[in-house]
Amino acid sequence: VAFSPDGKTLVSGCFDKTLVLWDTKTGKSLPPLIGHIFDPPIVPVSNVAASYVAFSPDGKTLASAINDGSIYLLDMQTGKRIKTIALNWVPFTSIAFSPDGSLLATGSNDGTVRTWNVHSSAHLLNLDKKGNQVNCVAFSPDGKILASGDLDSTVILWDAVSGERLRTLGAHRDNVNSVVFSPDGKILASGSDDRTVMLWEVSTGKHLRTLKRHRKDVQAVAFSPNGKILASASSSGTVLLWDIAVENMD
Repeated sequence: VAFSPDGKTLVSGCFDKTLVLWDTKTGKSLPPLIGHIFDPPIVPVSNVAASYVAFSPDGKTLASAINDGSIYLLDMQTGKRIKTIALNWVPFTSIAFSPDGSLLATGSNDGTVRTWNVHSSAHLLNLDKKGNQVNCVAFSPDGKILASGDLDSTVILWDAVSGERLRTLGAHRDNVNSVVFSPDGKILASGSDDRTVMLWEVSTGKHLRTLKRHRKDVQAVAFSPNGKILASASSSGTVLLWDIAVENMD
């Protein structure tokens, strides 16, 4: 799932091979007012199930990575497919836009992080960590660092331009499902199947804190716009809010 930058729309990638748009205020699927292809408001993107989605920073474009190894760009105003970035690569498992919207990063089940030029569709970098599936990817706010989390229980920080591996963060005890940078780019949060959220200092890789109050695996983490509150969501159906300025939270 992904929220549009204005928070008004939620898109979900489904196992029935579709993308569905939702009004976040009403909780209902959107009426057919942004193009005939969304009437009903469902976009068939592939004949293969499972789609991972991300909005461009301006909210005008939706990127969909499919587990058949394809990446599609969709126009949110017309509902039409703008471009195909990739075809018949390895199955993708995550996708993210860079802050300026010029790049896409993808994770895949072969343990590789890849970057792509949105405008030219060129494949730029192959970041092979030589391990298990990459579950999540995220750019830092300045676009210079790319974080990935995987089935090896590790988080890796990469130079988004050169592809150099900067740091490996290895305190989790199970799969890492979600990574996110704080708005100022100084802290990285990671959520894991080990039921914890961990906070890391980006500049040094230092493990700052472990948040332990979830009873089941943590599937998603997100910072508030001011960076003071961290939200974490668990497969138990609970969302916890953390004041990360408070000491001794674990």
